[in-house]
Amino acid sequence: MKISTRLCTGFGLLILLFIICTGIALSALSRASDGMDDAVNVKMKKYQIALDMRGGLRDMAIAVRNMALLTDPETMKPEWDRLQKQKALYIENRKALEGVMKMESTPQSREILSHILQAEGSALASLEQAGKLGLANQAQEATAYLMNVTRPAQSTLLDALNDMTQIQMKNTQSAVEQNSQAADRASLTLVLMAAASLVVATVTCVFTIRVLMRQLGGGSCAGAGACSGNRSGRPYKSGHSTS
Repeated sequence: MKISTRLCTGFGLLILLFIICTGIALSALSRASDGMDDAVNVKMKKYQIALDMRGGLRDMAIAVRNMALLTDPETMKPEWDRLQKQKALYIENRKALEGVMKMESTPQSREILSHILQAEGSALASLEQAGKLGLANQAQEATAYLMNVTRPAQSTLLDALNDMTQIQMKNTQSAVEQNSQAADRASLTLVLMAAASLVVATVTCVFTIRVLMRQLGGGSCAGAGACSGNRSGRPYKSGHSTS
């Protein structure tokens, strides 16, 4: 094999390894970016929406309880407005959760969402009815309604919301762990490729230096051999003498 062919092969292999390392790095970066985007903008978003829905439900229950305890209509009005505001926010968050889950969801998440939708109507309706009893200054009736009707319906909905938050947190943690493992594998591959590139570069450099030294050494010997035939520096004389 010619020297030029060997050199081209060595440097070509170096370039190929560099291209492979760059491709692996870009691919790993793209997968990590997609994974983090899914974890933050999809899974964490569903988790946050479920938390907001749960907080809104509890806030509505507090507003209704306050109306059952109060007797002044003017004092009750802010609590009623609070109930209506939290109900609107709850419905808005539930629609947002449905929209996100249409993009990405698991069978378990969809099942829990169906439980939320089934329990939502009776829970919200009972909260509003208890609030109306409180506004009417029917404290005993409001309290009995809260304990016998609203509380069971609210507990069912709250359990479903708790299940949703737990499954979304679990999915988020799983996605983060998978991204971390993928990044570790990509890092290991890059280290191995970099080590291979270093070995190839070292072999190529050693081979190049040996070839150049051999050529330089050969040229020096040729020059020395040409000069060694006449050490005195005197001109050669012909072997025949003339008279």
